Amino acid sequence: MTSQTSSSTHSCPGCGKDGASEFFAADRVPVFCNVLWDSRDAAIETDRASMALAHCPNCDLIFNAAFDPAKMTYSAQYENSLDGSPRFREYRGQLAERLVKDFDLREKRIVEIGCGRGDFLRLLADIGNNECFGFDPSFDPDVDPPPSHPNVVIRSEDYGPKHRGFDAEFVCCRHVLEHISEPFGFVRSVHGTIKGGSRTAVYFEVPNALYTLKHLGIWDLIYEHCLYFTPPALDALFRRAGFSPIRVESVYDGQFLSIDATTDVGGESKASSNGDGDMGRLVGDFKSAYETKVAHWKQQFDEWSKAGARAVIWGAGSKGVTFLNVMDAPFEVIAHAVDVNPRKQGRFVTGTGQQIVSPEALTEIKPDKVLIMNAIYKTEIESQLAELDVAAEVLVV
Repeated sequence: MTSQTSSSTHSCPGCGKDGASEFFAADRVPVFCNVLWDSRDAAIETDRASMALAHCPNCDLIFNAAFDPAKMTYSAQYENSLDGSPRFREYRGQLAERLVKDFDLREKRIVEIGCGRGDFLRLLADIGNNECFGFDPSFDPDVDPPPSHPNVVIRSEDYGPKHRGFDAEFVCCRHVLEHISEPFGFVRSVHGTIKGGSRTAVYFEVPNALYTLKHLGIWDLIYEHCLYFTPPALDALFRRAGFSPIRVESVYDGQFLSIDATTDVGGESKASSNGDGDMGRLVGDFKSAYETKVAHWKQQFDEWSKAGARAVIWGAGSKGVTFLNVMDAPFEVIAHAVDVNPRKQGRFVTGTGQQIVSPEALTEIKPDKVLIMNAIYKTEIESQLAELDVAAEVLVV
């Protein structure tokens, strides 16, 4: 799936400066990793596109210079919830507690952009007795009933300049910004909807590009993500949009990057805009490291095919979908993907067509190998396998 990069340079969508150069390209990438399909044929015939990752030397933002926003239409078929994991639910609960404490979110008007089914908003409403509004164009009340909570309302629409009179007192936005091709305009429009005042704040969370580069989390490279943020890139974007960052930090074992910021431009900032000294090396070495990792797993599949071994992947989200598409894994080796999310079970993997099954189905499939797509879930997955009496070798991809 890799291809040659272009020698042309680009303007950075984050800091707005010129000079970003391409360092990695891939062809025939599924446009949507997180769309559910009802048949194998429909899954295999999914739309595909090209990626051309570019690095901005000024702010260290990485972005897909070949991204076409016209291809992106989010609907109720889009499903990327991680709520099935006890580890993730614990993290989400701790985050809600922290935000309520740090920003005194009690009896406030809170907005979440890209709220999904409103699970995080329910926590903020319960902990601080807040009035919570969620905005998500992929929310379909005919598919998912609206939350039965007196203080939570979800609207099936984008949040932006038309909500200037909404006077939100706190805005949170988790794993949405990386999908937006014009981040400055988006963050600036959010700034314009906030009520104002020294304690008025926002919280944004995105995947951590440094984790992807340093730990070769190459399965996180998906078309849906047109932006890949490093700490200085996130800091620089919010400063440019008129916010005062309080802190930028890695969370969730370094896999996510978060920013707390206020509209109080005179406030004290603990955030640092300094870049990572290894960025040049990491970007320069990435293509070779990517190809080495892919070659390793292709060899594994070849050996398993010759030995008649059967494998499954655990995790039918973006990582699992990307892995299967890059590997073009043979069905005689890997015919199923496991996911604890019941909304995914019975559906088919985008681009390759493996059927998504429940963990309980492994008692019939009896795989020799279980490939885990995220090491953070290894302990809970091994526990579930033990409970099911599935004696398979567990490997972190």
